[in-house]
Amino acid sequence: MKINKIDTEIRATMLAEALQTSASYFTKGQFHAAEEICRQALGMEPENPNFIYLLANILNGQKKFDEAEVEFRHAISIKPDHAFAYYSLGKLLWGQGKDDEAIPQYKTAINLKPDFIEAYYDLAVIFKNRGRINEVVSLYERAVKFEPDNQVRLSELVNFSYAACAWGGH
Repeated sequence: MKINKIDTEIRATMLAEALQTSASYFTKGQFHAAEEICRQALGMEPENPNFIYLLANILNGQKKFDEAEVEFRHAISIKPDHAFAYYSLGKLLWGQGKDDEAIPQYKTAINLKPDFIEAYYDLAVIFKNRGRINEVVSLYERAVKFEPDNQVRLSELVNFSYAACAWGGH
């Protein structure tokens, strides 16, 4: 019994180190090394949502967008409350001009993590580009509650609020 416990602890330590090392390579832009370590870890634990999410980000960084999308969706299927996976998928889709597909991803990220400021602002930009100013104002109002001292965002909120009034809220 002790050997199994030790094996489990060693495995957990190895996976934690692999995640940290792969993430470090990813942050440094060393995508090939990050991907290699990530895939090795996934060989040990293929349904680990943290490694799948990291792999999706690595693939996205390599501009392998179709593969990245598959992996973001895979992470979500394993961990449906993974707000960052929804956000990252939304960002990827938005970057590909798939705004209609991105919107529900951002909304889900916000529902899962109500203080997800970046998701509010990205979604607001999509709505701004579509002329949906009332929704932009609503998103900004919700977001600035989490960063009330951000003068830039407060100023943008005032400008959008003024625009919504001037345009009759279209």
